[in-house]
Amino acid sequence: MRRLVRVLGLSAIVLPVAVVAIDVVQGAPVLGLSVTYAAASSVFVAVGWLIIERRPGNIIGALLLAFGAMFALYLPADAYIRYLPDGAATMFAALYIAVLDLPSWMLIALVALLFPDGRLPGRRWRAVLAADLAIVAIGLTGAGLHAGPFPNTPAYTNPLGVPGFPSSVLLDAA
Repeated sequence: MRRLVRVLGLSAIVLPVAVVAIDVVQGAPVLGLSVTYAAASSVFVAVGWLIIERRPGNIIGALLLAFGAMFALYLPADAYIRYLPDGAATMFAALYIAVLDLPSWMLIALVALLFPDGRLPGRRWRAVLAADLAIVAIGLTGAGLHAGPFPNTPAYTNPLGVPGFPSSVLLDAA
């Protein structure tokens, strides 16, 4: 398990740096979105990794590592869309960005709920945890089945979209 955490942690730190290097080579603004996301994802991954190494039973480390990894994987997906708009996996990259936007931020809500020891403050907080998980499920369903263009990448249409499905109602509810 530790080897997997190390590989994931190193990959999630190196990958955003590589995307920033590609942006520099391509002439993109250096202090733009890529640098901000690379720095943020590296911090979340490093802190999550450190917690996992020092406190193996604490779920906070896994949540922070997962959030940082999702954040880190956002950058190559975004770069793929920007630099290879007609690439074979462009639709997958756009789908990844659209579907995992809400759940990644809900991980931070879970961190706030479970902080500092990885447990709920009391039994009454189970309803808040259930609501958080329900919001993630509703958001995933709404984003995954949304017919039409993706919100973050409007040039691409969702291949999983179901016409007539009330995805906007679900996304607004989430």
